Amino acid sequence: MAFSVDVNSIKGVNQSASQATRTMSATVGKDGASVDPATSVLNGATGGGLFTDKTSGLSEDDFLKLLMAQLQNQDPSSPMDNKDMMAQMAQLEAIQSNNNMEKAIKAMSSSFQDSVSAQQSSAQSMTNATSVSLIGKKVRIKQDQVNFTGIVGEKTSLRINLGNNNQANVQILDDNGAVIKTLRASNKDNLNSAVVTWDGKNDEGKYVPAGSYKVKVEGQDTDASLFAFEEDFVQGVSFSSTGARLKIAGKELSVADVMDVAKEEATSGIGSLSPGQVIELIGKTIRVKQDTIAYSGRDDESHQIKVNAGISAPVTVSIVNSQGEVVTAFKGISDDEGTAEFSWNGQSINGQFVDAGKYTIKIEGEESNPNLYCFDEGTVNGVNTIGGVSKVRIDGKEISIADIIDISVKL
Repeated sequence: MAFSVDVNSIKGVNQSASQATRTMSATVGKDGASVDPATSVLNGATGGGLFTDKTSGLSEDDFLKLLMAQLQNQDPSSPMDNKDMMAQMAQLEAIQSNNNMEKAIKAMSSSFQDSVSAQQSSAQSMTNATSVSLIGKKVRIKQDQVNFTGIVGEKTSLRINLGNNNQANVQILDDNGAVIKTLRASNKDNLNSAVVTWDGKNDEGKYVPAGSYKVKVEGQDTDASLFAFEEDFVQGVSFSSTGARLKIAGKELSVADVMDVAKEEATSGIGSLSPGQVIELIGKTIRVKQDTIAYSGRDDESHQIKVNAGISAPVTVSIVNSQGEVVTAFKGISDDEGTAEFSWNGQSINGQFVDAGKYTIKIEGEESNPNLYCFDEGTVNGVNTIGGVSKVRIDGKEISIADIIDISVKL
C-alpha cells in the first residue's frame, strides 16, 4: 500500500499557482503500521527521497503530519490497531529523544567553550598583570647574534650567563654554522655572569667580513643556565590579541624571551662593575640622569637640557629655584630618537637674568613615567677606581658608575 500527500501541507510552504504541485509518496507496510523511508519519493522536484536528504531531516511536526495523512488515507476495512499506533508513537518518541539529546549536547558544548574562553581570558589577564609589573625592572634577554661593522680596532662585549658553571666556551659562528672564533668565559660575578670581548677576528687572527654572526655557548643545548644575553630595563608594555609584549631597548619582545629579572630598579643605575668591566666603558657613550643646573651667572653661559621622552612626544620642562618658584619653562616635541632638547642661558620668564645658584629641572609627568627624564650625555675618556669606588670621566667631570642610566656605542 502507498499513499501520497501534498508536500506543502507538511512543510507549511505557500506555493503559487504557477508552480507545479509537488507530492511525496512512500510505501506503507502490509499492516499499515510503518513507512518505508527507502521508498520515499518527492515528485515534482529535482531532489531524491524525502527522508534521504540529510540536510533537511524529518522533524517532529513532519512526522505528526505524515502520521495524520496515513490515518486519513488508511483502508477503512483494515484500520490501524492499537499496537501499530503504539509503534508509530514509539518512533515519534525516538525522534524526540534524539532531538533532546542533540540540544543537550549543543548546550554542553556551548558551556564548555564558554568555560575555556573564561579560563583563557583569566590566564591572559594574569600574564598582562605580570608584564606590567616588569616595567622599570632590569631583565636579561637571550642573545643569539652579534654584529661586526668591519671597523679595525672595534671590540664587542658579550655577556654570558654561566649559571652553576665556573667557565664555558663561547662560539662565534658564520651563516653556515661553522665556528670561526672560540672565546673563554670565566671569572663570573655574583649574578653568575661573565664578559668576553670579540675584536672581529677569527681563530686564525684574521678579520672576518662585516655582518651578523651567531653566538652560541657550548653546552647550552643541555644546560639551560648557559646563554649569552643582553641586559636592559623594561620601558613599557604593549597589548595585542597575541598577548603582552615588553618594550626593551627599542624592541618589542615576548615575555617568553625574558631569561632573568633583577630586583634592581631603573633609578639605581647599573650598580657596581668589576674593574675590567669599567675599563670596557672607555669610548662608550653614556647617559647620566640630570636633575639640577648649576648657573654661575656668566654672560656667555648656556646650558643644554636633554629630555628622554619617547618618539614624537610633547614635553614641558620647568626651571625651578630653591624656593620652589618656576623661573622659566620650555615646551617642545621630541625627535625620532625620543629626545627633546632645550637651551637655557639664565633668563627668567620676564627676560631678566636669575641669580647664580643651583636650579632644579622639572618635567611634566615625570612622577608617573620612569622613562621621562632629563639627562647629560658624553663619551667616556677615562676611568678612576681609587678607593674601591669606580668613576668614569666625561668632558673633565667624574661620574659615579651608579649614576649611569644608559650605555651605547656611537659609530
